[in-house]
Amino acid sequence: DAAGATRTAGSARGPVALLGEIIDVQARSAGLRLPRAPGRNLAVLGTRVDEACAVLDAAARSLARQHQPGAARFSIACLDPDADVSARSLYEALDADTAWYDEETVPELMAETATGLDHGSAPGQPHYLLLYAVDAAAGRLAARVGQRTGLEHLRHILHNGPERRTHVLAWWRGVARMRADLGGPASRTDQIGAWVALDVQGGELTSSLYPGNGGPDWYPRPWRGLFFDRAVHRTGQVIIPYGPSA
Repeated sequence: DAAGATRTAGSARGPVALLGEIIDVQARSAGLRLPRAPGRNLAVLGTRVDEACAVLDAAARSLARQHQPGAARFSIACLDPDADVSARSLYEALDADTAWYDEETVPELMAETATGLDHGSAPGQPHYLLLYAVDAAAGRLAARVGQRTGLEHLRHILHNGPERRTHVLAWWRGVARMRADLGGPASRTDQIGAWVALDVQGGELTSSLYPGNGGPDWYPRPWRGLFFDRAVHRTGQVIIPYGPSA
């Protein structure tokens, strides 16, 4: 499981967020390495609440095990009431340096984090933003907070955060919703270095999200996801998300 696989996950090349089990003869763990490099963020795509929560939960808990207590910061923003129980469970399981945000306060998280990236002189402690159904806050994030809107703050974090040890692991309830938050249908997705697709058809994962034309040969089914990391993969890996039904 995720706990057992974490012991060998991290290394000098950066911590590893464990996401699930790869479906192959070796039963390996699917991991996303998070070094200080552009694009080291994760998008979970789809409407299946339990599965999306399972991916984010496993990622956060595995990352927490690779840091000494208090050495990393976790910010959890839950924007979907159906995800509240899972997100609360994660919040209570992590150490004291974990903050909780909701639809009312998530603009503050975006503004504070983006401002910190602008004014910090050196990379600070690792900061992981776990965003549950972030697209649900699009209306509130459209408002200006300081010099930018909340969505502009989010894009700034996605673009500039990883090199400062700040990584976004966010669940969007669809590819179109993610693209809207990134700036529109024609927006670049370079800042999303990896994704896990749940109930998303392969044809939606085209263009800048997946190499080649037409998207991957992917047909959704329960408790399966397609994991693609543009830094290491040529094709997607089918995974079983870590969770109660895995």
